[in-house]
Amino acid sequence: MANERLKTPAFGSMTVDAHIGINCPQFYCEIGKERIKHIPGDVLGVTNFDVNLVHLRPGQGLSQGRRHTKQDKSIYILKDEATLITHEGEQNLPSGTCAGFPFDGMIGHLVGNGSDAMVDHLDADDRTTGDEVEYSDIDLRAEFVPEKGYLFVQNDGTPFQHS
Repeated sequence: MANERLKTPAFGSMTVDAHIGINCPQFYCEIGKERIKHIPGDVLGVTNFDVNLVHLRPGQGLSQGRRHTKQDKSIYILKDEATLITHEGEQNLPSGTCAGFPFDGMIGHLVGNGSDAMVDHLDADDRTTGDEVEYSDIDLRAEFVPEKGYLFVQNDGTPFQHS
C-alpha cells in the first residue's frame, strides 16, 4: 500500500512549490528571508483555511511580531524547538507542542528559531478576507485588498515607502 500512487485530491506535500521568504516590505523581511513554506491550499483550491508546512532555518522567524484582526492562527512544532515571543515574554516550544492565536485576541506573536537546527512546523490559518495585520514592534500595518493582496501602510495610514 505504501507504494500505491496517490490520487487527487491527495498528494505529497513536497510536490507543492516552496515559497521562500515572507510577505512584507523588504526593509523588514530580514527575519524571514530564508523561511520555506509549502502552501497546499493554493494547489487544492481551498479558500476557507490552510495548513502549511514551514521550515525555519537557524536565526529565522515567521515574520515580525504581529496580530491579525480577522484570521485565527495556530502552529504545531514537528521537529526541533521554536521560540515563541508574546507580550507575556519568551518561551520555548519543543517538538510536539502547539500555540494558537485567536483573531483580535490581542496576542501579538513572533515565532523564531534560535537553535542550530532546522525547525519544522505546521502553520494553520484561515483565509478570512478583510484581514489586517498589526505589527507590534514596528510602524507597519498590512491591509488586505481583494485582487491585490496585502498592502502595507504605516500605522497612521500613510502608504509604506522605504527610503
